[in-house]
Amino acid sequence: MNFKYFILLILTSFLFSCNGAYTTKKSPNPNLNNKNFNTTVFIAEKDIHSDITDITYQYNVYLPNGYADSNKNHPVIYVTDAQWGADERFAHIVENTKKDIIIVGITQGPEGQRTTDFLWPGSSHYLEFFSKEFLPLVESQYRINTNNRTLFGHSYGGVLIRHALINEVNTPLFKNFISSDGPFRVKDANYRKLENDAYKKNSLADRKLFLAGGMLANGTSVGDFYDTIQSYGLEGFTVYHQSFDLGHKQVIHPATTAAMEHLFP
Repeated sequence: MNFKYFILLILTSFLFSCNGAYTTKKSPNPNLNNKNFNTTVFIAEKDIHSDITDITYQYNVYLPNGYADSNKNHPVIYVTDAQWGADERFAHIVENTKKDIIIVGITQGPEGQRTTDFLWPGSSHYLEFFSKEFLPLVESQYRINTNNRTLFGHSYGGVLIRHALINEVNTPLFKNFISSDGPFRVKDANYRKLENDAYKKNSLADRKLFLAGGMLANGTSVGDFYDTIQSYGLEGFTVYHQSFDLGHKQVIHPATTAAMEHLFP
């Protein structure tokens, strides 16, 4: 047998034995300049149908360098709005930090579904889908440290973080939460009632929240929510708040970079 062919055969067998086809992904997002990853391994897109929301979503997985060569369980960051490349952007940032973190990106499913799934009351079903269907599926396939999960959301996804924090009181799932430029005035009265009913002094002990706001967009609203969440006097709960003199879309990159510095020093 030709030696080069033999090596190719061995490599191909290895790659396809590890829970999905391993490829290098080029970014569909022109803002990322179509850069390939240097070390991160991208797992080809898969579908998950939820019996809870009755929606089919797509999800992507990004594994850190050396994942296949160890038995280590890794921290994971779940990133919403993968249809717009938020997960790939995050994966690039994580790769640059050289942190051994798995990134899992999930799309909104059908166009516009995020306006239902990310906001109350639809977010109740969406978070139930996360806890009962999505996380168990992903974490049965990859070596994930279930005590070190992070959830990221931007815009309405940032408001989803507000509901996820409330849910954390009775259904603990995440260690860290990252909210980027969320319009927190949306359904504020509904969330405040849920918060008043849910939060006790140590309800979110050992949890961390990073709040980012774009001062040319929802920065004031984010600041108001920071004041609100601090007013509950939650013991053992760490909140970071940072404002950027940027617009709604532009704030994502510096927000995620700063969040990494605070949550994964």
